[in-house]
Amino acid sequence: ATPGLGPDIETHQNEAWGKRQRAEAEVGMAYFNEVLSKSDFLAGENFSMADITLFAGLAFDDFASIEIPSSYTHLIAWREKVAARDSIKALGA
Repeated sequence: ATPGLGPDIETHQNEAWGKRQRAEAEVGMAYFNEVLSKSDFLAGENFSMADITLFAGLAFDDFASIEIPSSYTHLIAWREKVAARDSIKALGA
């Protein structure tokens, strides 16, 4: 149900389930954009496992060709800030 995944990876595709999961991802992005409008990081004043988890989740969204809406400026700025961290750059992310 997403352009980034295909029959070579999803051998048993279910388009309805994919569309529902895409909608869930979009709801999550809206939520995280709101949280990040009030805080530099997800779980307090410091970079934490919560930020790492969201960063990895957004990497999967990239894989599935689910883009962050351009109106989610806080989430986009946070992602750019996290991607610029030495620990993330060392991974080649």
